[in-house]
Amino acid sequence: TIDRQVLKKYLIQDHRSLDAFVQLLASMVASARCLEDRIEGCQFLAIVTGPENTYFQRSFAVLMKGDHHIHHDHVSETTATLASPEEQPQQIPNAPVTQRFIQLMKSVSSPREGTLGERLAVLLVCEWTYLEWATRVRPHTKRDDGDDGSGFITFD
Repeated sequence: TIDRQVLKKYLIQDHRSLDAFVQLLASMVASARCLEDRIEGCQFLAIVTGPENTYFQRSFAVLMKGDHHIHHDHVSETTATLASPEEQPQQIPNAPVTQRFIQLMKSVSSPREGTLGERLAVLLVCEWTYLEWATRVRPHTKRDDGDDGSGFITFD
């Protein structure tokens, strides 16, 4: 089990990098050589910015309410009212590593600074890190939508 405060801190910092990640992925799509090379990136961009994006809001709602057990299938779509303003995710500052990671993603996303190779390298590190983490926790998780994550592993 993960301590509630550790999970809350992780999710807040992870969510902070989402916008920079979307910019990075979109810049990779825009700089790909042809439509065929852009399609998988576009599909992944749609997943990241689509229904899966509500994961953070749903998780924050549960974490901030003080519930003791978090199950993906029991997280509601509503946003929680927090006990105090300092508990609001936006009131918690970026960790130094989060700030550096955001700066890296934004710098290689820039048409003046980043190349397609640099964008792909940073995306590889991002997604490989998530894959390693997900592979470890996958046997202990349950999703209400039946998605077992295999599409992510094969990038289908």
